[in-house]
Parts: sequence; structure tokens; C-alpha cells
Amino acid sequence: MGRALPVEGNAKNNVITGNDADNILNGSLGADTLIGGLGNDQYYVETPDDVVVEEAGEGSLELLVAYVSYVLPDHVEILELRGYGSLEGTGNSEANSLFGNNVSNILRGETDDDSLYGWDGETS
Repeated sequence: MGRALPVEGNAKNNVITGNDADNILNGSLGADTLIGGLGNDQYYVETPDDVVVEEAGEGSLELLVAYVSYVLPDHVEILELRGYGSLEGTGNSEANSLFGNNVSNILRGETDDDSLYGWDGETS
């Protein structure tokens, strides 16, 4: 197994690829593509144009932290909304855990096996 990569991009449109360790991938501003590897990766999404790519069988607890409304891509299990204001978070076809921020959110699970956590705000 390789060494974990904590990688942060810049304001340009970055393509960041992880390795087989537990990586932390943050494209920063710009329309970024974040590509995970075999580990349990963390993705930080700061614009609605960011794309996260995680293949089947690559890790089992992928976390996506979004500062904007976002839909979980395939093979990512956990969505945490951290942006300011009301945001929307939508799961995928897997069993997901969706966490809202501290204001009103809309959280949508796509299966009966999802767990939704609204925190302090009103969540629907």
C-alpha cells in the first residue's frame, strides 16, 4: 500500500488522482476531477462542477464533504454538507449516510437503507 496523499488543488480546473492509500483529495476552486484509488478516500467538493470518480471495490467508506448542493457519485457512501446556507444532498443506489449542515437542508436517500442526519436545521 502506498503512502496517503493529502492533495489540494488551486483555482484552476484540476485533475487529482489518488493512490491505493486513504487519500484526502481537494480540488479547491475550479471545475475539478477527483479520482480515488483503493483506500477509503475523502473528497472535498467546493463547486457544483466538481466530478468525483470512485470505482467499485476501491475502499468501503468513502466520504464526500460538499460545500455546495451535491449528488453522491457511485461507490461513495457518505455525504457531509458543510457549506453555508441551505443545501441539498442526494444519495446514490447504495446504502448511504447523509449529513446536513446546521441550517435547513433537503436530504434525499435513494434506497431504504440510507441514514439521514439533519443536525440543527430543519431538514426534509
